[in-house]
Amino acid sequence: MNIGVLGGGSFGIALASHLARKGYGLRVFEIDQKRVDGINNGHHDLLDVDLPDNILASTELSVVQDCPIVLVAVPSQFVASTCKNVKQYLSEETVVVCCSKGFDADGKLLFEVIEKVIDNKVAVLSGPSFAKEIVAGNLTGVTIAGDKKVVEELSEVFSSDKFYVQPSTDRKGVQLAAGFKNVLAIVSGIVSKEGHNGQTLLLTKGFSDLVKFVVSNGGKVETCYSLAGFGDVILTCTGSLSRNRTFGTLLAEGKSKKQALEEVGMVVEGVKALEIIKKKISLPTVEFLDAVLSGKSVDKTVQKILSQTGGK
Repeated sequence: MNIGVLGGGSFGIALASHLARKGYGLRVFEIDQKRVDGINNGHHDLLDVDLPDNILASTELSVVQDCPIVLVAVPSQFVASTCKNVKQYLSEETVVVCCSKGFDADGKLLFEVIEKVIDNKVAVLSGPSFAKEIVAGNLTGVTIAGDKKVVEELSEVFSSDKFYVQPSTDRKGVQLAAGFKNVLAIVSGIVSKEGHNGQTLLLTKGFSDLVKFVVSNGGKVETCYSLAGFGDVILTCTGSLSRNRTFGTLLAEGKSKKQALEEVGMVVEGVKALEIIKKKISLPTVEFLDAVLSGKSVDKTVQKILSQTGGK
């Protein structure tokens, strides 16, 4: 069986590499011809790793034609347009898996964006999964959410002795948690100078805010304590490979928002997520990050967040 992947970036290729090791053929759409050439030559530029030879990439969307499963792993701003353009190559039975995280420009959840464009069944994959570690074959766990039968089928496809799948029916909660944890990761980087004690204090309060955000927007509380919630918070807020946490650390070193973004050199999803989340709900963690990005003193803003007990 061939599996399609829309997006030849780090995460899309990491998942492709995992599935290729299981014996599936992977068909990857990627707009960058140079990256396509690299993948077809068995190497990926961002991950700097050699790839299995059963991964084929193309700049043509038709490459995913006849694939019964198609993963969407393009940046959030391209999810709608990519799915609209690929629709003609999908059969009615094709299962689409949203692996992209975050929100669209209007604040909509990405699986909902996909469903407005295509009529296929859409599942969501999320969780604590750095791309480099998936490619390396390290033990990894993710949540896959969707229709029970679809999730069962996808779990069989993805699961291995090194890749654990936690099933869920709460697509909304999974994606809400994925968006909020990037805000917490920036906060974690900002307060890193306070040591492990300070980080733990702020992240404990921040996780409480994540629960409030998810539940108030229609997600389930149990999702917050799953791999897609608590698990992803642990990874993104403490892992050195997290670009959001790195961005926060640079802010703590005195860099401006612009300087920190330039030094990270990649998309910092938490900055965009903050703008969307603060329009939906007022929470101490959100107010803290918004104030710091606006140039307010970190120390004074920390004292403010500690004086608050929850969202308004």
